[in-house]
Amino acid sequence: MSRARTLAVLAALLLAAALCGLHSIRSPLGRDFSGYQSSFFALSASQYDRHGLTRWNGYPALEEGSPCIGGMDDLVQAHDARGSALVYRNHPPTAFWLGYLGIAATGGDFRSPQRHRMAALPFLAAHLLTLLAMWWWLAAPFGAGRALLGTLAAASTPIALHSGALPNLENPALPGVVFALGAWARWQDQPRARWLVCSALGLAAASCVTFAPLFFAGAMALATRNRRAGALLLVAALLPLLLHAWNAQPLGALNTGSLSSRPLELLRPMIDGSLPPWRWLSIQLQHLAQSAGLPWLIVGLAGAWFAPRRVLLAVTGGMLLYWLAFYRHTAEEQWQFQLWITPLIGLCAAAVLTRLPQRTAWISAVALALFGVFGALRMEARLQQHALPAPEQCAQALRALVPEGATALLPAAAGKDLSYAYQSDRDLRPASHEAQGVRRASLRLAWDAERGWHCPR
Repeated sequence: MSRARTLAVLAALLLAAALCGLHSIRSPLGRDFSGYQSSFFALSASQYDRHGLTRWNGYPALEEGSPCIGGMDDLVQAHDARGSALVYRNHPPTAFWLGYLGIAATGGDFRSPQRHRMAALPFLAAHLLTLLAMWWWLAAPFGAGRALLGTLAAASTPIALHSGALPNLENPALPGVVFALGAWARWQDQPRARWLVCSALGLAAASCVTFAPLFFAGAMALATRNRRAGALLLVAALLPLLLHAWNAQPLGALNTGSLSSRPLELLRPMIDGSLPPWRWLSIQLQHLAQSAGLPWLIVGLAGAWFAPRRVLLAVTGGMLLYWLAFYRHTAEEQWQFQLWITPLIGLCAAAVLTRLPQRTAWISAVALALFGVFGALRMEARLQQHALPAPEQCAQALRALVPEGATALLPAAAGKDLSYAYQSDRDLRPASHEAQGVRRASLRLAWDAERGWHCPR
């Protein structure tokens, strides 16, 4: 494939990915974790607009006593001279700054119930950067033309189509990790210092967002014979996280009391036996089948035989170590963790499809991509199936039913209720919080087809 044709296909692929991402952004907020996160990113952006990025050391916060704080179990109370707020400090705050910048750069209204769509635009840009970095990475072992096959595979997995452009903590970290993998793979073939430095910089940039790059750095260090190079990658990934821990300390301990207790909390279901490892593995396989799509998963397994061994070990090891470290979350339907399957699918798909004649490879890749689209539509339909109306559809009714400043308890069927709270601009919490003494005078809401939302006696 000529250089001009390769670039034209790459541009078309990125355009298609952008259109699919815009579809995800324009879709109604769901009750799953993606709706939960989109709502929180939008709400925290409003607080940044009101108080600036530096208050609470840059971490996202919601003022205590304001509406829309229901269901946020990961927030902790913090105080300063100007008042108190509920602050989220489990991760570096940079991803939340992106949500704020998305609204600010587009001139959006920070009080609009649709501001989550503007907050998502930087995450769509990060998704496109990930695909561009993946093409650059795969071009080294397979050539620029054949690298498009792996990029198409990664872009057309159901999880990339559903969540690739939505606000979450994985999305902005993926470009840095994929770039680091590409530079590290080039360093394996051509041990020049510049490639190793580029890989370390990519990991450091990604670690400014979340913890995943640290596990990929560990896997890359294990897969290389050069211990000094491995140590450099680990240090590069670790430094931003240490800075995050230092930055969080003046506000008090992290959610679970200390940095050391956070991993124990995440691993607690395995330690106390409430979620045995074999059950966790079964859940991961189910998640993989849905997020990668069974056709691409089969292609990925076949391609694992032909992929470069050290790179395959680094990609697979980093993904699995990260999932294992977040044992409790990855057993839940927090689909964004599954975005880390996309580099592996891209690598393995490129490895097997490049062994076919070019025409056959492209026909197969396009057919498999269509299966990925159908898988994404099924995933979206399943997540939207619910006995209750979507949050956007009943926001006005909830605003009329719940007085401003009051707290209402939603039925358990509401699921991740933050989307309802965000859309209605009211303090809505799960009914289970009543036992925790949230407020004694809370309204209890119920839903039925005839009366809609109402307060049962």
